[in-house]
Amino acid sequence: MHQTEYFMDEIRNGFFIPTQIKQAWTAELDVLAAVDALCRKHGILYFADWGSLLGTVRHGGFVPWDDDLDLCMKREDYERFRSLAAKELPEGFMLMDYASQEDHWHFITRVANTERINFSEEHLNRYHAFPYIASVDIFILDHLYDDPEEEKKRCEEVLRLISVAEEIAGGGLSPEVRRCELEQIGKRYSFHPASGLSARELAIELFRLAEKQMARVPAEKSKRLGQIFPWIIKGGKGFDKAYYEKAIRLPFEDITIPVPTAYAAMLKGRYGDYFTVRKVWSGHAYPFFEGQKAALQKIADFRLPGYYWDDAMAERCEPDAESSLKGIAREFLAYVCAGEEPEASELPARYQQLAADFGTLCEQAMGESEAAGIVLLLQDYCDACYAIHMELAGEQISAAEALTRLSEAAEALEKGLDGELFSRREVLFVCCGAWESLAPLYEKEKESAHVRVVALPVFEKDALGRLIDGRCTDPARNLPEGLAFCGREEYDPRLNHPDRIYIQFPYDGENSCLGIPEEYQARVLCECTEELVYVQPLRGADFEAEDTIDVLSLRYYALAPAVVHADRVIVPDETIRKRYIEQLISWSGEEHAAFWERKIEAFSQEEERTDSERAENGKEERKNILWCIGLNEPAECGEALAGALRKRAALFAENREKLAAEAVFYPQERERWEEAYPGLRDELAVILEESGIPMAAAGQKEAEHSAYYGSPSPLVLLFREAAKPVMIADYRL
Repeated sequence: MHQTEYFMDEIRNGFFIPTQIKQAWTAELDVLAAVDALCRKHGILYFADWGSLLGTVRHGGFVPWDDDLDLCMKREDYERFRSLAAKELPEGFMLMDYASQEDHWHFITRVANTERINFSEEHLNRYHAFPYIASVDIFILDHLYDDPEEEKKRCEEVLRLISVAEEIAGGGLSPEVRRCELEQIGKRYSFHPASGLSARELAIELFRLAEKQMARVPAEKSKRLGQIFPWIIKGGKGFDKAYYEKAIRLPFEDITIPVPTAYAAMLKGRYGDYFTVRKVWSGHAYPFFEGQKAALQKIADFRLPGYYWDDAMAERCEPDAESSLKGIAREFLAYVCAGEEPEASELPARYQQLAADFGTLCEQAMGESEAAGIVLLLQDYCDACYAIHMELAGEQISAAEALTRLSEAAEALEKGLDGELFSRREVLFVCCGAWESLAPLYEKEKESAHVRVVALPVFEKDALGRLIDGRCTDPARNLPEGLAFCGREEYDPRLNHPDRIYIQFPYDGENSCLGIPEEYQARVLCECTEELVYVQPLRGADFEAEDTIDVLSLRYYALAPAVVHADRVIVPDETIRKRYIEQLISWSGEEHAAFWERKIEAFSQEEERTDSERAENGKEERKNILWCIGLNEPAECGEALAGALRKRAALFAENREKLAAEAVFYPQERERWEEAYPGLRDELAVILEESGIPMAAAGQKEAEHSAYYGSPSPLVLLFREAAKPVMIADYRL
């Protein structure tokens, strides 16, 4: 079960990941879980591959700007997996390959959670309201010839078989050429397909023959493994088969995933400096589900669910001030100032009760402490009403005199309420967890206004769009102490009608996975205040119009109800403001350009530091190094690892006046190490202890260390983003 917090928008490595991408990720993770369960049950080895391997090691999960899951299996494992999959994968799952699916990419098997886009209630509840086909790709590894010439010859054969199959499937061969090609293939490989096969069926048989040639090298006669089509054919060398003898598990999002033992060496061989982030992707459109959505829209006779522009959105709804506390107060004062002589005897008691009721309402809306001044004024007014009532009952004053006295009391009350209520400026902050974006605005507002903070939970939704009780975030968890905050049930925005409301949840009810209570949605709050301000809750890296993948992500959180309904939209800087406006104009039309130009504004939320502060922060007499020891090292260093650690630990010890090293294992979970190399973690810990190197406290952040040293891990990017030195160790030196 994925936690609700997982689906919240998030910034990773400067890239904005909206809920919709998280929904796609979790659907794929659920497919992976099914594959993993089958493989664990039957002892089938599989490994993260390509972008998923890179994401595991570098990011601890998906590469932030990628959305597919790549696995690989040795062919013998794959054949076992395939034979079991139809019987043991969950109901509705299917295997897609060249035999079962037309136009399928050659020799990659896809495990999918459904055959088609599925809007059924059961499916949506199961996959967090994600209706699209989610899958994982399985690449097949074959044993390679040790002799490069033999491998080259095999690759040429495979490529020739694939080419003939494609030509036959596409109808590109004349009958005579087709007959000659098949005769040659038949003689060479004893290939005798059944007669009467269709072009596609014959092509499938040829693909199977090509696979047979890929698998023809026995394991005992090979030192390397590789994906023959297309990478070995294109000149790839594969990897040492020892890397794939067993799998080790590393953290991947909210689960773990198996990787080859020498994962760092593999990534270096494949990508070079793989910790240099290049925000590119290839192989499929991003995000993958938009292609499915577009294909469905082409054949659908209705517009698919979504948030679409309507010109009426450019009209600001009128605030409902009459239902507010101030509106009720004005109505009350107008009433008590309009008494008539025939009812004079009844008016004091009636006005007294109305004042008492209004006082109770103020305490409910504002809280007893903040309403104390108003309550005292109302108490004075009630005392005056009582005195007038008693004098009128005792015929000490006339009805006309009573009305005059009541009017004077009302005027005094109105004058007092002007300071306590009517001139009182109130600002509400509705925080959904990202307080950092609201903090500078809060500090500024509290100088001249009464500020309140509502810590608003974000709920998961079921397939019918209903908020699920108990499945929500805890936004108060990270709020600093001393804030004037309250629970959502304690504050009524319509009744309090604050002068300004700051919000940070953009989606209202348009997010299919997450939602907030209706009374706090932007379309409702715009009626409850004179000015509604949406603040982008997270700050990513700047990007330009040509940064296509950032622009694609922007559309999910910029074309949203809060941006439409707010009077002002605050974004982190001028560059992001331009990107917002470009997308909003593209969405709504050029005629609304001025509307967006006026509404979207930049506000830097970073505190400026003085030169002296920078200089002071730059002073650090003793460097505090985080030393990471990764699970890749036993495979890549072998028996030399223990000795290498002793030497490095001794160097740290010798220089402890200048360097304070703290060690961390990656992954930190003991069970991961015990699964892979029983007892080794304890052995390495003893080496560190003997050298006086303490273990870093659990949960320590990169901000607490000056630099990073050691094995590759997702911590590397955190240090680099903090502009702190990073050195990846090579323990073989």
